[in-house]
Amino acid sequence: MTTGSFPALMALGVARMLLGARTIWIDSVANCQALSTSGRLARRVADVWLTQWPHLATVDGPEHWGAVL
Repeated sequence: MTTGSFPALMALGVARMLLGARTIWIDSVANCQALSTSGRLARRVADVWLTQWPHLATVDGPEHWGAVL
């Protein structure tokens, strides 16, 4: 599980491909206006793709599962 940086995105990809790990991406709470670049790319890597802001959630993802703070 990660809350978003490009190196963490790479680690998620490696963990999923090499270890078969299930992965979760939670886009950073700091990205309140739009998803981060890494957050947009995470759609292809993460099993679960989340945003911490309800207005950024869409039908096609990412999802919003509730308040974090």
